[in-house]
Amino acid sequence: MRTSRRLRKVRNGNQERFQQLESAIQDKLQNAAERRLQIEAEQKEKLRNHNNKLVEVRSVMTAKVEEITKDIESKLTAAELNREKEIQRKLDFVKKENKTARAENDPPSTD
Repeated sequence: MRTSRRLRKVRNGNQERFQQLESAIQDKLQNAAERRLQIEAEQKEKLRNHNNKLVEVRSVMTAKVEEITKDIESKLTAAELNREKEIQRKLDFVKKENKTARAENDPPSTD
């Protein structure tokens, strides 16, 4: 009988240790799962922040490109107007010279 008591005592002790080990393993698995979820949430937040920064930078760059484009268009328009004025000034000068030359070449009319 002593043997059966010892055997029961050993079995009970082993079963208790097994339950303790199983509980410890379950706790570690639970902690690991929670840590994975936490890491995943942190990574998602970092990606969101990174994406927001990209959107912000793109917006700023688009605004700068539009501003530069308007500036260039304005300068091109001003240059075109200046060219047209210069051409008109030269045409007026040539017309004036032609009138002066005709006036000098044409004899005065005697009526």
